[in-house]
Amino acid sequence: MAILALVFLVLFLAIGLGLQGWLQHRRTGYSVLRALYRRPLSKEWWIGECWVVGFFLIALAAVLDLYGVVRPVEVFSGAPRLAGVVIALSGFAFTEWAVVSMGESWRVDVNESERTALVTGGPFRLVRNPIYSGMILLTIGLTLMVPTLVSLAGAGFVILGLELQVRALEDPYLLRTHDDAWLAYASGVGRFVPGVGRLTAIDQPRRGRD
Repeated sequence: MAILALVFLVLFLAIGLGLQGWLQHRRTGYSVLRALYRRPLSKEWWIGECWVVGFFLIALAAVLDLYGVVRPVEVFSGAPRLAGVVIALSGFAFTEWAVVSMGESWRVDVNESERTALVTGGPFRLVRNPIYSGMILLTIGLTLMVPTLVSLAGAGFVILGLELQVRALEDPYLLRTHDDAWLAYASGVGRFVPGVGRLTAIDQPRRGRD
């Protein structure tokens, strides 16, 4: 199961960033590698480090589990590991569906100099951030496949990074870029789970620049 978890993680990075990044560069000239660079110690850098640390810990957990260095959390042994495979595959498929649905608007960073189209179709009818919803499912699945304290900590870092990415970077950017059109969309569609996390007047991000 640990080997399978590592294979899933490698495929996710290779297809989600490698292949999709190459295709996007051919279509639009957008460079994923350049976008992944974040000024050290900036807000964007700290958020990115949450993802890096999280996925590193999940990979490390699989390696440690493979060599019997750490013991799995007993409550997750047996059937939940098999469920983890299904959840991880579902998360991977949902992520890729969302990436394809974004078309030329797909980005891995927030660039104030760009204005991409607001995508509300396909999986975006269900949730505002389906790529991240899929990544959360993938992370949960991988954690169930290798259920150790190390992988649980990794899942926590990944989910924290996704929450911060949306709340601190993407929501304010989308509001500045699409204004009332985005507000209308965000007020009716949940953040990561259908119907959950819809934007209200109280938690609307600032319209001005940070």
